Parts: sequence; C-alpha cells; structure tokens
Amino acid sequence: MTKVKRRAWKDMRTREKVGMVSFWILIILVGYWLIVAGSSRKPPTESSTLEPVAAAATFTSASEQALQSATQYVADLDKAMADSAAILKQGQLQELGAQSRAFNALADAGQAKFGKSVFEPLGQCFSAGIYARSWWQSQVSAASNGGVETIPSSIKDALNSYQAARDQCLKSADPVAVAKADAEQDAELRKKFGGGKECLKVYTVDAATKELSEKPRPAHCTN
Repeated sequence: MTKVKRRAWKDMRTREKVGMVSFWILIILVGYWLIVAGSSRKPPTESSTLEPVAAAATFTSASEQALQSATQYVADLDKAMADSAAILKQGQLQELGAQSRAFNALADAGQAKFGKSVFEPLGQCFSAGIYARSWWQSQVSAASNGGVETIPSSIKDALNSYQAARDQCLKSADPVAVAKADAEQDAELRKKFGGGKECLKVYTVDAATKELSEKPRPAHCTN
C-alpha cells in the first residue's frame, strides 16, 4: 500500500494556504456558535407560557374585618412616619434605605388589601399608603438638599393628602359609617327627586351607534 506523503506548510501554494486557514476558521466559528447558543438558550418552563394573574384585593366593601385591617394599616403608616424623624436626623444611608423599603412594602400591602384605585370602595386606604410614601420621599429629598425642598410645600401637601385619605379610609371600611352615609344620601335623593338612588341619572352606550344616551327613570321620580 502506497503511503501518501503529507505536504509541509512551506511547500503549499498560496491558494492552498488560504483554503486551509479558511477551513479551520469556519470550524472554530461553528463550534463557538454551538457552545454559546446552547448555553444561552433557556429551556421552556410551564410558568413562562402563562400570563401573570393580578390578585384581587382582600377587602372590597365595608365590614368588621375590613375595618380592623384598615385600622391596623393606618396605625402602621402612622408609626412609620413617626419613626422617620429620628432616621432622618441620624442620616445613615443604611437606615434611610431600610426605611424607604418599609414605605414601599406598606404601599404594596395597601394595594393587596384594598385595591389599587381610588374609585374602588376602599381605595382611599391604598391612597393613604401612596401619600405616606410620597411624604417620606419628599423628606429624604429635602434632607439631601440641605433641608430645602426641591418642590416647595411638597412635604406639607403630601402630609395633608395622607391625613385626608387616612380619615376617609377608616370611614369607608366602617360598616356602620357607610350604612349611615348611604341612608342620608338616599333620604336626600328622595327629597330632591321623589325617590332614592333609582332616580339618579344613568347613562348607557348604544351598542350599534356607540352614542351615549340617558336611560329613562321610574315614573315616581319628580325631576
């Protein structure tokens, strides 16, 4: 059997050298692509194919349980705001960061318990947490600016908004207060329109024309 003699690199022509170099470069690139692409490709998981589902609020109407939760929630907010004075005075970055995370956690807890919109029955409780956090952020901003507010009256405005939302939160969660307010509103409506809530104006959207129109009210409504 005749042995094939391998040619040395120095004996190869220029065209042969270029072809050999190109071949090995191609091999290296293909190997690199297989390694990198394989390591960066994540295996499919069951959770990746599902859309996240927003959790419903724990409390959506006034009740004894809702009032207890709202009372504890505003107490936690009050304490966090009261503790903030000493933390701001110390000026330690670690303590400031921890307090910021505490306000964030309280705001998230308010959303989980009472909803994330002021238009929800207990939405003012959520608003109280947001205003408390805004108050803290305004305090930190002023402290980092030599005690001068970057937005004038931002601390006072946030505090006033918090106090208003706090009070409304407790009222909206109290079943007795809500029943009393509803009865007073119903009496006023009956006095003004000859009926209760059924005499309020109600609008509907026509499915075909998309036009807004007022629904007819009961005959006993005087206005």
